[in-house]
Amino acid sequence: MSIISRRVFVASSSAAGMLSLTPVVAATVEPEASGLPPFYPAHSRDDVRTVVGKSHVDYDTVRAMVTERPELAKAAWDWGFGDWESALGAASHMGRRDIAEVLMENGARPNLFTFAMMGQRTAVEAICDANPGIQRTAGPHGISLLQHARRGGKDAAGVVAYLEGLGDADGGPATQPLSADDGRRYVGVYGPEAAPDVRFNVGWHERRGGLTLRRDEEQFRFLLHHGSHRFSPGGAPSVRVVFGTRGDAVAGMTIHDGPFVIATRRLGS
Repeated sequence: MSIISRRVFVASSSAAGMLSLTPVVAATVEPEASGLPPFYPAHSRDDVRTVVGKSHVDYDTVRAMVTERPELAKAAWDWGFGDWESALGAASHMGRRDIAEVLMENGARPNLFTFAMMGQRTAVEAICDANPGIQRTAGPHGISLLQHARRGGKDAAGVVAYLEGLGDADGGPATQPLSADDGRRYVGVYGPEAAPDVRFNVGWHERRGGLTLRRDEEQFRFLLHHGSHRFSPGGAPSVRVVFGTRGDAVAGMTIHDGPFVIATRRLGS
């Protein structure tokens, strides 16, 4: 089964056609020799991932990175399945006002979640009044607007009171409990028959008590349980992860992600 969408194939083919008609000028300096990152002038994946990750907890590292390259303050990272998070988004849901401020000083763009965490009630009320229902929109990892405000501590108490009054600013997808014994049934390595180099690892997170999914050695995503062997990755409610069974045994997993339908079989535990 192919896991490459027609959209991607057509885009790639079009690009190849354009390249065949464009004169190629040899670079005078090879990127490897110059020490430039492979995708320069785009920021490197390592720098983007680092600044977003560190914006959760590490003020000193973030300040050093955005002082050297201020544009990194606007960086965003997809943790998987479209769970996009900006550096400022990370600081906002962790309640790190100090990190948020240094990011904004260097050009980061605040949004509703930042205003909620920082206790800016006037801004939060104005946005919610102008966009009815927007308080139900979740932030990175599916974290609610009210949870962002609570992370702001006493400075955001007014925002917390306002959002609690709305009654629906702390929602999320409906989930069902999953015991450790039931969860461990799914643990294993899965792969598509048509792509032997692709591997998905399903694990059990002991401390959080939930299933995780990752490809190879990438960052894992928590899976939210919806019953009947169905899950969704945290922060990506439209994606469905469905496990197939054969008798009492889990035999495979299918990921439904927009144009991608990735059917796998279980290769081992």
